[in-house]
Amino acid sequence: MTDKAASPFARLDTSLLRSTQSREVVVPPEPTPLPSARPVEHAPSPVAPRTHETKRPRRQEPKAPRAQETTTPRHRDTTTPGTQDELIALVRRVVRVVGKEGATLRLTAEEKGRLADVIYKYKRKGTKTSETEIIRIALNYVLEDFERNREQSILSQVMDALGS
Repeated sequence: MTDKAASPFARLDTSLLRSTQSREVVVPPEPTPLPSARPVEHAPSPVAPRTHETKRPRRQEPKAPRAQETTTPRHRDTTTPGTQDELIALVRRVVRVVGKEGATLRLTAEEKGRLADVIYKYKRKGTKTSETEIIRIALNYVLEDFERNREQSILSQVMDALGS
């Protein structure tokens, strides 16, 4: 008989298949039902009352009319137009994003020539621009003006003039 050292892993797979220990199935206890969601009434505590309210104030009763009339504002505009600097900053941010959508635009020869003149003037200054960039600046300016001023915007005024 040969004396070979037995491997400690010999017959490990067969011993795992034939487990001699009985496995107990652990069943978790059933959850106890929660108490109903009724508000709990507490006895008043001897703590001093708060000096400020943390809750929203309740709706107040209408006040009696004042003896003094309200002052009519001088500026009767319903919308306050933003400053020119805000509008320029907004259009700049929008135009810096590269457009991915294609669009077809038909220009007259005069519009195309005027646009080429503007591009040439900026090129002489050292600023590189394109027709697309200038058209996008104009478009975003007109759209933002329309959002801010609605009926008083340049777009509304021109559209009204075209309609009549």
